[in-house]
Amino acid sequence: MLIGFTIVAAPLLFAIMNAALQMNRLSARSEQLVLHGVRATRNNQRMFEEIGALERTARLYQIVGKADLLDVYARIHGRLISTVNELLGLPLDAQTRDGARGLENEAERLQTELRQDSPNSARMADLVNAYPQLSDMASQVSSRVSAQIDSELNKLEQATQGAQRNLFWETLLLVPLTLAVVAVFTYLFGRPIRAIDRAISELGRGTFSRPIAIRGPADLERLATQLEWLRGRLLDLAQEKNRFLRHMSHELKTPLANIREAIEGYVDGLKADGLPVPEPHTKIATVEIKAA
Repeated sequence: MLIGFTIVAAPLLFAIMNAALQMNRLSARSEQLVLHGVRATRNNQRMFEEIGALERTARLYQIVGKADLLDVYARIHGRLISTVNELLGLPLDAQTRDGARGLENEAERLQTELRQDSPNSARMADLVNAYPQLSDMASQVSSRVSAQIDSELNKLEQATQGAQRNLFWETLLLVPLTLAVVAVFTYLFGRPIRAIDRAISELGRGTFSRPIAIRGPADLERLATQLEWLRGRLLDLAQEKNRFLRHMSHELKTPLANIREAIEGYVDGLKADGLPVPEPHTKIATVEIKAA
């Protein structure tokens, strides 16, 4: 019975575990996607803010020409490089990584040329006008990151729909499979149990001639063996009872016959002597003992 219950429960347990694993994978994947999306959005926002701060600092340096502004520019540039590196730490595709590295290289070039040129030079004017191009590069990187997040979101949605379909088909297949297994084990258990019930009914009616032999699970076979032993004991007791009754019938037959002959002779003697005979309604009992 334990084996039967295990076999019946195994497909259901497999379906439950499979569903739990799929839900865990989808949950972890969606959690990573949300985390990456939040980090990418935050990095993109910081990247635009820092590029704008670099442009403002560079234009202010062009006008004022103070060397302290170069230190301010260096700190902002360091934050921009750190933001780009954080963005590169995300699982980006090759094209987005190339765009982020190109943005980093362009920022390094602008900083180097900004330190080398004087504030009033013609080269400085061209350098300041290059920051919108840096913003365009940041916009392209941000667009690629957003497109990648959208693509991952679509894949997650497709994976969720695929998991739902798989669970539906698994359930659709497991229900008839489980019912078939239940039917098989019901037949395997029901047949010997019905045979045991029939054997017990025959023993109750006093029918001991049919041997009890049942094939099935080991526990039911042991029960059938015990019933067969009980049948043998009851059959022996029945035979002993029949032998006892036959013996008692034989032992009582002769004395009762003698008593009957004596009574009949007594009645005949009364008739011969002219003595009154018992009334017709008086009956002389005769006893016969038949063997059961």
